[in-house]
Amino acid sequence: VLIVTRFFEIQKNIKSALRIWKNIELYGIHDWKLEIVGYGQDENMLREYAKQINLTNYEFKGKSNNVYPYYEHASIFMMTSNYEGFGMTILESQSCGCVPIVMDKFSVVHDLITDNINGVIGSIDEAEYVKQLVRLILDKNQRMYMGQNAIISSKRYNSDKIYEMWQTLINSYGR
Repeated sequence: VLIVTRFFEIQKNIKSALRIWKNIELYGIHDWKLEIVGYGQDENMLREYAKQINLTNYEFKGKSNNVYPYYEHASIFMMTSNYEGFGMTILESQSCGCVPIVMDKFSVVHDLITDNINGVIGSIDEAEYVKQLVRLILDKNQRMYMGQNAIISSKRYNSDKIYEMWQTLINSYGR
């Protein structure tokens, strides 16, 4: 399970993700690992928090100039943000077949994810989110189905498609 984020707790709500992962461990899932890629002002606080709650099977990977190898290696992308503008990391994960599970706290999640088709629109309730994540971890066939759909749906945002959309919009205003 992968998190790619800026360590800014007020927006990114990473403590919630760490608590959720602790509950995954308490559920008895020990053959999965949480990898956290990123950096930011709250990094030390978050590292300390992970130790305080006795989190295991996780690793802070630090800053990366190329996150795609992480997405390609991961099966699930986890996001617990309180708010996002576009949510580029959701689209990045989908383009690599890494299934996003995203807390339903901001509207763009509904533009990027069709629930249980190309990702999971996760509950804002941590206990329910844990259940959704456990189901995703345990159901490999569903993950593979959503991962393939994620790759397909991410293509609607490739540069050629966006260019076409802009051209259509510009041309609709006439000359």
